[in-house]
Amino acid sequence: MYTIVRNALLLIVSILFLNCRENVKEPQPVTPVPKTVAPSPKLPGDLAAFAGFADASLEAFSYGLIPRDSSMQPCDPEKALKVYRAITQGKPATAIPVFDLKTGGDRILVSSGRGFVGGIWALIRLDSTHSRVKEIQFGHKAESDGYGAGITRKSFETQFAGQALAPGKPVFGLRQTNKELQQGQKMVDGVSGATITSAAAVAIVNETLSRVR
Repeated sequence: MYTIVRNALLLIVSILFLNCRENVKEPQPVTPVPKTVAPSPKLPGDLAAFAGFADASLEAFSYGLIPRDSSMQPCDPEKALKVYRAITQGKPATAIPVFDLKTGGDRILVSSGRGFVGGIWALIRLDSTHSRVKEIQFGHKAESDGYGAGITRKSFETQFAGQALAPGKPVFGLRQTNKELQQGQKMVDGVSGATITSAAAVAIVNETLSRVR
């Protein structure tokens, strides 16, 4: 009798053990959910060029305009960028777009004028005190290769870097084939064979800097 009871209990325990094992679910591997990163909006060519010069996204700036007859006025991005895009299309501008970096404080101004053939412009980057030129990049709409287009060469552009803004005579002067054509605190050698475009480039930089001194 004892053996029968013992065997019955062992059978019951075995059945319960098997049921428990069947109810235990194996842990399932966790599949990581990939992060979705919103793609950066693709900028039109002219704005992409500006972002490349600024080494910052368009959201990194506060915006303003300097009308030809008054001081700087804050404005919304669309308005400043509209004027900027008109300038880079060779159209005359009634104001100077201003882009102030929210972090760091550098200021970028975009000035325009006319070269020998068509519109030219300058992106002027000032330091955080707005009292020294850090770098300048020139552009043009229709200047000739080997002549007026030479204002976009680094050898011409780098001559403007590092110059402090100070009262008195214009910041930059122009020298062409060892002849002084414009007086200035720092002399710039013009592009060979492109006296008119070189003079226009220096003039628009000086006029713009006179508005922020």
